[in-house]
Amino acid sequence: MTDRSLFSALALMTVTFAASAASAQQPGNAADSVIAANIASRGGRARLESVRTEELRGHISFSGGPAHPMAVDMARPDRIRTEITLDGGRIIQAYDGKVAWMINPAGSPGATAPHVLPAGEAANVAAGGDMDGPLVDYAAKGNRVTFAGIDTADGRPAYRLDVVTAGGLDDSYYIDTVSHLQAKWRGHRVMNGKPVVFVSFFRDYRPVDGVMIAFRIDSSTEGQAGGQSITLDTVRMNAQIPPAEFSMPASGVVSRARGTVTEDSLYSLALGVSKRFIVYLPPSYTHDSARRYPVAYYLHGTGGNERSWVIGLAIDSVLDSLVSAGVPEMIVVMPDGDNGYYHTWRRSPDYETCLRARAALLGGELPTDYCVRHMRYDDYIVHDLVAHVDSAYHTLGNGGHRAVAGLSMGGYGAVYLSLKYPEVFAAGASLSGAGLALMRIGGYPDKGSAREAVSIDDLQRAWASTWPEMVQEIGDNIAEWRDLDPVWMARGAVADHRPIPALWLIVGTEDESTLTVNRMFHGELLELGIPHSYTETTGGHTTAFWRAHEARSLVWLAGVIAR
Repeated sequence: MTDRSLFSALALMTVTFAASAASAQQPGNAADSVIAANIASRGGRARLESVRTEELRGHISFSGGPAHPMAVDMARPDRIRTEITLDGGRIIQAYDGKVAWMINPAGSPGATAPHVLPAGEAANVAAGGDMDGPLVDYAAKGNRVTFAGIDTADGRPAYRLDVVTAGGLDDSYYIDTVSHLQAKWRGHRVMNGKPVVFVSFFRDYRPVDGVMIAFRIDSSTEGQAGGQSITLDTVRMNAQIPPAEFSMPASGVVSRARGTVTEDSLYSLALGVSKRFIVYLPPSYTHDSARRYPVAYYLHGTGGNERSWVIGLAIDSVLDSLVSAGVPEMIVVMPDGDNGYYHTWRRSPDYETCLRARAALLGGELPTDYCVRHMRYDDYIVHDLVAHVDSAYHTLGNGGHRAVAGLSMGGYGAVYLSLKYPEVFAAGASLSGAGLALMRIGGYPDKGSAREAVSIDDLQRAWASTWPEMVQEIGDNIAEWRDLDPVWMARGAVADHRPIPALWLIVGTEDESTLTVNRMFHGELLELGIPHSYTETTGGHTTAFWRAHEARSLVWLAGVIAR
């Protein structure tokens, strides 16, 4: 791809992201009514305006060719930075609110000098810096919006809004008449001195923090062959993005090493459904095909999904920073465990009933993303997922270079899975792990005395309000409970002389939900003589606590599996 054709593709991508944003005026005419309906369908004006930054990670392919890692950072006011990794290097195009600039080693091999873009090309990049797009407060921005009637987009009826911006850009926005989400964008531009018409289609909308986002955008230039396809893997709102990322450096620059976040999926025999998962590939992965990497599996907590560690905890940015600081590179896999606690249930809920129940809930995952036919999450991760990852990615495919970690419910999953399958996971790391002493009676909230249950009657009294659900998940005899209790699992491993994984645990001293069970499990490990790392420190059962300590878990795991 030439320097000019690459810029055309980048410009198309930039205006595509600008086109995807729309907000509402006060309803007063047909155009404003359509915009108001669109903003409501996307999450509401207040929610959209609360988004100060966006980090988009995914892949882009040109003319049906291979997919290339892509990163887009956007921040108010009017800033955007786009990076695409090609064989020729990392192409950077950015706008800091005043200056649009570019670095393109693909155009001149080895070139890393930034250059200011010409006025016409800069206008295209600057248009992408407006996170809200030209429909938001269009009158105040000097834009003209006209309702052009009902047209079609992607084979469906759509309201067409024609927009002429204060800068002279001439665009059309197509809003689906049923979903009120944007289905298409069409824009007139001048590229290489010639007028062209770009067209983009917006597909695969998904909710991210209460905002509907198109995870696939297919674009082309009218009258020309080929085009481009963007597939987003993750979108994170309100991440901390250093302002310097958008500013043009004074001279040559080496881009900060970034890993790649991608979405994958597989059909799980254990669960009886297809499941998506997120994979972080370290910075060297895309250009060192001979290298093999250790793998850490990071499990989310109750109410989360496969995107929780990226969207809520920015684990990819943390990993990039650790790699820059010299921590060994790892692949990190983030599966979706729903609320299944990462073990096999005694009786799986009915699949069709689950679909109907979840369909009644507003927001969050789709029912088909949450419900499974068989509640066998340990088999899913240990057998289906591990085998798929080892076959599809460049891994060091053995237990000595594999670990599992998690928070809250995921902390239990990390301890349970590593104790049950030490041949698969060499280490387990738990942040605020729940259920680590499953037989615990009393001490909840975590104050006062606690003891271990000695009978099923003890357990039934302790769990009286949710006993039917606990029987469905765990069982109605004490042996079944002990099989899932990490305390009893550790006892059994020592008694049977089985291998025991390296264990790392951290919990907050203000964590009323898990402090006692962590202390009980820690005490049992001490009594059994099992080496482990255990830390109590200030904090509660909160995202802030996990953000503060996720890097510690990653560094510790790397020390075990990346040696």
